[in-house]
Amino acid sequence: MPDTKLINSNEPIEAETPEAAETAATAENLNIIEKELDQLISDDKKSWIKIYRLLETVETQRLYTTNYRSFTAWINSLSTKLKIHVSVLWSRKKAGKIYSEYLSRAHAAGRSVTTLDDTAAPSIPPESINYIDKIAGSNTAVADDLMDKLLNGNLSRNQLKSAWETVKAGRAATGIKPRVNAHDAYKDAVSDATSTNNEKQITAADIVLALTTSSEWLSHIGIGTDASTASPIIPNLTNHRSDRPDRHVTPKYRVMPEFAVRTGTSHFARRIDALVLENHTIEQLRDKNYELHLHAVEIKVDRHDLLGDHKMQEYCDFADFFWIAVPAVLEEDARSILAPGWGLLVITDDADSKRFSRSVRVAEKAKMSSGVMRDQTLSTALIKLL
Repeated sequence: MPDTKLINSNEPIEAETPEAAETAATAENLNIIEKELDQLISDDKKSWIKIYRLLETVETQRLYTTNYRSFTAWINSLSTKLKIHVSVLWSRKKAGKIYSEYLSRAHAAGRSVTTLDDTAAPSIPPESINYIDKIAGSNTAVADDLMDKLLNGNLSRNQLKSAWETVKAGRAATGIKPRVNAHDAYKDAVSDATSTNNEKQITAADIVLALTTSSEWLSHIGIGTDASTASPIIPNLTNHRSDRPDRHVTPKYRVMPEFAVRTGTSHFARRIDALVLENHTIEQLRDKNYELHLHAVEIKVDRHDLLGDHKMQEYCDFADFFWIAVPAVLEEDARSILAPGWGLLVITDDADSKRFSRSVRVAEKAKMSSGVMRDQTLSTALIKLL
């Protein structure tokens, strides 16, 4: 609850009935909160948790009832008074509620999680939490796993935004209406609990999400022109001229699903299942802000599709590295068709079946290719990002 000191409606107010005194106290409490919200809105990024708590107080204590017929009516009026868009207030309230529900589930399960207080709020924007809600839908296991990663610093706002774009693309491709549960659409109508053989099924969308929400797999492929023999990635970037940390080096990682390229073998554009752009594996530290490595990832979740696809080699020219990504059950089949230089990524479920978490394992390291069409890929990516 906020530190705002509210008036006790039980205190006697001269020449007023108890009902009138309570109404006056409620109105004054609402006025106090509105004034504090006015001050907090100007520093929204640092104060959004407190904004949520104040909004929650107004709703749960029904402080709006003296002058407004509903909480929504009060929110609309408040946005006009504060000269902000009403969506700002609703967004903060939604993010706070999602976080509170996450805490309640964690405490009920006896799990210790990172507490998000007023001091930590600036590092966790409300938009990130709202992206998690959109991605997970009603699946709390998905939401809790993504929240854990976000609060522990293993997931960024950009990664969540990219994951949400993946979910939306999956919906559009399958004709799912926007308001249908995001997780159900994302799972392609496959039950998340168990399949017919009592094993979780991994879909293409699951693999894209696993790639999008974690760049950790890059730490296992090395750096340099030959990822299979290069030295491991240096976790903490340092200035190449001294031992001082290079604060100007910004790690970049983005996944672009269904990335269209023109191979020349068809009148229509082909689509790389997932294009990964990153600077984590750039060898020279001084070049990390100016260069990117491109990874073309072909995703296969069906054995027939894996063994019968004869066009995937066309994507090698459009990136620096080419990978096939498959569920663990298809690992041996994928190995049987790997061409020289191709890499293999295996996606596996968390050992704890009660938690949603999928990891990306580098089963075979890719080697850098000539990438004769990579400049076209970069141009297309830039156009998409503009």
